[in-house]
Amino acid sequence: MSTRAPASADEFLTGLKGQRVLVTAGAGGIGFAIADTLSRLGARIVVCDVSDEALA
Repeated sequence: MSTRAPASADEFLTGLKGQRVLVTAGAGGIGFAIADTLSRLGARIVVCDVSDEALA
């Protein structure tokens, strides 16, 4: 894990490739959009939500 802060949002987002990310409340809305975007950027994501049906 890096200890220095990214210089920009682009550097932060491109630095997520291959990283593990936990997204809470990811079954819908903003959480789903975040999980989808991080996945497209190459992050390895785990999504959790209180609604099991929504995650299926």
